[in-house]
Amino acid sequence: MSRQNSILILVGLAILILVFWWAQSRQQIPYSSPLPTESPVAQPTTPATSSADQVTVNELIVEVSDFKLIPAKISLKKGEKVKIILKNNGKLPHNLTITELGVATKTISGGQEDSLEFIPAKDGQFSMFCSVGNHRQKGVEGNVVVE
Repeated sequence: MSRQNSILILVGLAILILVFWWAQSRQQIPYSSPLPTESPVAQPTTPATSSADQVTVNELIVEVSDFKLIPAKISLKKGEKVKIILKNNGKLPHNLTITELGVATKTISGGQEDSLEFIPAKDGQFSMFCSVGNHRQKGVEGNVVVE
């Protein structure tokens, strides 16, 4: 093998390694703006009262990006009606599912939002996650604590 062929092979291998490294690093970078590494625990915001049935509704916002929930932990009170607003700040479609409490939002595109209202009937710690594809495995998950 000539010296020129050896150099071409080494250059080709270096290019392949760089392309592979670049592709792997692109998969780990979120599409939206950088997010904080620690998420605060969300507490329900100011209660809203419905005039029709005089039920107090606590609202909170959960933001989803590609691939993270903010906040990753929310606290709710058993027996109190809550409204969770899901805002999709990412580019991929997402939803919010809490299987153990029997609730889920619609799957929404980036820039959209959806909400769900429910009354937690049991206390405990439950998983909330995006059920689209492998998003949960990629980090779109968190916890709901009901007390």
